[in-house]
Amino acid sequence: MGTIRTLAAVLMALSPFALGQGTYTQIDYPGGTCTAIFGINNSGDVVGYYAANSAYHGFLLSKGSYTTIDYPGAPDTYLLGINDQGQVVGEAVNPERTGTVGIVYDMATQMFSKSGSFPNAYTVFSAINNAGAIVGAVEMAGSTNDIGFELVDDTYSELRSPALVSVSPNAINSSGESIGNAVNSLGTGVNFLFHGDFQRSGIPNEIAYASGINDAGAIAGYYYPNTSSCDGFLYQNGIFQPLSFPGSTDTIGRAVNNANAMVGYFNIGSVTHGFLYIPEDGTRW
Repeated sequence: MGTIRTLAAVLMALSPFALGQGTYTQIDYPGGTCTAIFGINNSGDVVGYYAANSAYHGFLLSKGSYTTIDYPGAPDTYLLGINDQGQVVGEAVNPERTGTVGIVYDMATQMFSKSGSFPNAYTVFSAINNAGAIVGAVEMAGSTNDIGFELVDDTYSELRSPALVSVSPNAINSSGESIGNAVNSLGTGVNFLFHGDFQRSGIPNEIAYASGINDAGAIAGYYYPNTSSCDGFLYQNGIFQPLSFPGSTDTIGRAVNNANAMVGYFNIGSVTHGFLYIPEDGTRW
């Protein structure tokens, strides 16, 4: 691991950097003991989850107003992505706590419109684009490997490569490009871009986790500059921009919209807070 981190540091040193100039806003669900943001659309609506009363609850923050969104009967709900039509995706824990189901919620109807699961498995809907295509993953009982998929209408298509033993897509943009993380046959973690086939994401740091992608191809995520903490990043046009919430011990970037506004969460001590980062020019860097 030390050798890999050293190599990653060399790669980073050889890559163009941009300083994280912009505005950070802390986001905490009122009354929650921790808050994590996972999705943002082009209207600035954000989704995530918070902890309260020994449970996790999904929530939407839209136009300054917080709304709790819990899947019926689920002890825990996690909201992970949102598109410009107000369709929200995530996962909910089943009542027996033996698995999870992927879920879709519609802001317009304020109802859950779809769910998907596999028997004896953990299923997650990670992101949804403006055409309604969903990416996610399923982990079967007794396995530690993820099977990535794309769901269009009611048809699942597995994201498969002979070179990869675990595939976890995290985001999909309007062009149908998916970004995520995988494990190859050597047990090494890699980033990938999928658009009909698997490609390298181009991120110049393999100790990085690709979490979000916008329509211009900007990638959000997080990486490990050292062995004790992680920072967020935005990567676009060959420029790697580290981002760290002021005073935090860890910053995790999760999603980015077309204005390059990024959301995620950060830790100060043992407490997790959500954040919104807006670039200095309000659009892109």
